[in-house]
Amino acid sequence: MTGTRERPVVLPHARKRIKEMGLTDHRVAAVLAAPDVEYRGNTLHPGGRRVAVAGDLAVVFTETALRGVTVYTVLWHGAEGR
Repeated sequence: MTGTRERPVVLPHARKRIKEMGLTDHRVAAVLAAPDVEYRGNTLHPGGRRVAVAGDLAVVFTETALRGVTVYTVLWHGAEGR
C-alpha cells in the first residue's frame, strides 16, 4: 500500500475499535505502511476493500487517488470474526 496521504482517514467505527483495542493511530499507520501481508477484503463489501496485516493486527481499508487511504475497521488478525 503506497498511500496518497500522509495520514489515513479513520472512519468512526475504526476510531471506536482503535480505542477499544488500546491501539494508537501510529500503530495503525505502521501496519498500512509496512504490512507483512495484504489481501483483498470480503467481496460482499463494495469499493475494493483491502486488508493489511502486520503481526496480530489487521486493518481493513480502501485506497483511491482522490481520497487517499480510508480505514474502515481494525481487528486482531486470526482472533476475531466480526
